[in-house]
Amino acid sequence: EKKSCDCNIVLIGAIVLDNIINIDEIGMEPNGWNIASDYQYDLGGICSTLITLQNLGGTAKILGWMGNDANSSIVLEKMKDYKIDISGIEQNNIDTTTVIAFIDPTGNHSRVVLPANNIIDSVPLSWNKSIKDADFVFLSGFTCIELKREIILEILDIAKRAKVAIVFDPQNAISVIDDEILLSVLKLTKILTINEEEKQTL
Repeated sequence: EKKSCDCNIVLIGAIVLDNIINIDEIGMEPNGWNIASDYQYDLGGICSTLITLQNLGGTAKILGWMGNDANSSIVLEKMKDYKIDISGIEQNNIDTTTVIAFIDPTGNHSRVVLPANNIIDSVPLSWNKSIKDADFVFLSGFTCIELKREIILEILDIAKRAKVAIVFDPQNAISVIDDEILLSVLKLTKILTINEEEKQTL
């Protein structure tokens, strides 16, 4: 019997396109080259988390941003395939965040990230309503870096006033998050997903 997650979660962050390249060995000499055995692309970042939540039967929505470039067309098509609600996504003339991941047969990987410029100057009205209507707001460490400090504080204030709990995943960015932002997020965090290395940083 399939278990369901009977909750409404909003996930905040940049929309990411993952380019996944399977190679025999990670790393190469300067001016060297390697042979890829496979190449594919898929949704990454918070979209991956949302897809997992949807598969568990939860109600999840993304509040994010992306570009109007060629990669955004691929992303929108993928979102359509996964039946992802795009009404909370802001678009502008920027590059969509893109990750190039090199993966060897053992699962070791190396990544190159081309981040999108942040286009969120204030919390959109649609985001405000979605946060208030949610049971949880999911924030990642990278979102806490990508969004302006005052935007994160505004999101936290909206969540606090509406008594909406935070789910926080530092994602190896914990050491570079502004101290005030980190403390503010942790105060409202009900679910903290953290590994041993991140635990040592706190």
